[in-house]
Amino acid sequence: MNRVMRVIVILGVVVILVLFAILYLGSNKVLREVEKSINNMLEHAKLQIEDPQQDMYGIKKLDYKPFRCSGLLSYKCKSDSISIYMGNPTLENTQANEIIRFVNFTISGDDIKSNDHLSFNIQTDIEYPLVNILDNSKKDAQIALIKAFNAVLPKKLLCYQDYSHKNNNETLDSILQNTRCDIESEILSTNVEVQNVFSMETDKPHIFAILRDIAMNINSNNDSRNDILYEFNFAKLSLKNKETFDEFLSAQSDITEQQGLSLKTILNVSLDTAPLLINAFVTPYLRQNATKVTSAIASLVRNDSKQLDIEINSNDGYSPTSLKTIMNMDISELIDYINENCNFKIMLDGKEHV
Repeated sequence: MNRVMRVIVILGVVVILVLFAILYLGSNKVLREVEKSINNMLEHAKLQIEDPQQDMYGIKKLDYKPFRCSGLLSYKCKSDSISIYMGNPTLENTQANEIIRFVNFTISGDDIKSNDHLSFNIQTDIEYPLVNILDNSKKDAQIALIKAFNAVLPKKLLCYQDYSHKNNNETLDSILQNTRCDIESEILSTNVEVQNVFSMETDKPHIFAILRDIAMNINSNNDSRNDILYEFNFAKLSLKNKETFDEFLSAQSDITEQQGLSLKTILNVSLDTAPLLINAFVTPYLRQNATKVTSAIASLVRNDSKQLDIEINSNDGYSPTSLKTIMNMDISELIDYINENCNFKIMLDGKEHV
């Protein structure tokens, strides 16, 4: 009996090892495809940015360390750094400076073998090399201003994305995209939520392959974008104060008393003039909502309110639009499209701001 049991146990172990090997080889093949696709998309973006014929709003260059993926049932893809360089958008042939650097950019998730569902997290630290260079100023007011500006800049980013594939009818397949991002700075927490739907004809069996086609088509100039329909559902932006400005200053041991006084003076003057400037800047984009957004931001800066929420929802009767039409819109046309098809709600501390 012991021999029989021994044989059964050995056979069981062998079966488990074989299944594990099959699972590993299958997952490893998919993982290599994921790694290749991510790096291909990043290289495509790099070439688009460095194309002198493309208008990238001052972005001149993209540098990155290739992603390397690992894992079995779950996966992790990591790039040591991704850097964005910008020049002066109003001048030609200006030197490109490294403006922002994403450090330890990591994509992680599971269910990469599912044909119809994909979810993953994106996490990265954020550095600003140019701000560190400017920090060499010798004037108290400039030093204080740079430190305050640096405190507002995001230092950490964590995003969660969920994609679901559905076949709505015999011809079109739809991808429902849910995105949530948490962005942290020293004194401000920012949350962004967006839901979109992409519909297209496809013969691809795996959702990742469909998403790759969508991403490539977004950056493509050919007519294949006509085959993709885009539908906006909703978006929400939340800004929350972590601490008051006085609390921030008192916690900064490297800001002298004189620098703090200089900064308070600059802030007080700015609070008197900034609403007019902000209103003038956002009016072309937010139209009738500009005044409400401006006063809400001022309330948050003065710490009269702790949290600002801006919600954008699609209107009843809104219908999908071809992705090519959306991508070919200039800023003015895109703003018109948003204002015609969406409604805005602005809230302070949970109450609608009027």
